Amino acid sequence: MDPDGETAAHRMLDVYFRHWEVKAAERNAPAIGDEIARQRRDWEREGRLTGLGPTWLLKFATEAELTAITKQLEGKGDDEEITRTTFARAAVKRWLTAQGHVVDESETLPKW
Repeated sequence: MDPDGETAAHRMLDVYFRHWEVKAAERNAPAIGDEIARQRRDWEREGRLTGLGPTWLLKFATEAELTAITKQLEGKGDDEEITRTTFARAAVKRWLTAQGHVVDESETLPKW
């Protein structure tokens, strides 16, 4: 994997962990907090995600990309943000694939 892509994937992973740690605390949701803590420990020990981590991370990146597109369509965002989030989502997918994960992308898309 290219160094820029790996950096983008690691940055997204860090944002993902922080986002869900905050959400778990705000919602007083210990099950989510426990799952994220386990994923973070596995990442720190093994250098790879386990369990629900790969699917949750790609879903998180997909939602960031869709949010950027929606904001731009509403006149509140810009093309640069879409490009950045699209690159980050693609980097996350390549990074997970390089680690040997097989993520069903249908599980990462919003259910409309």
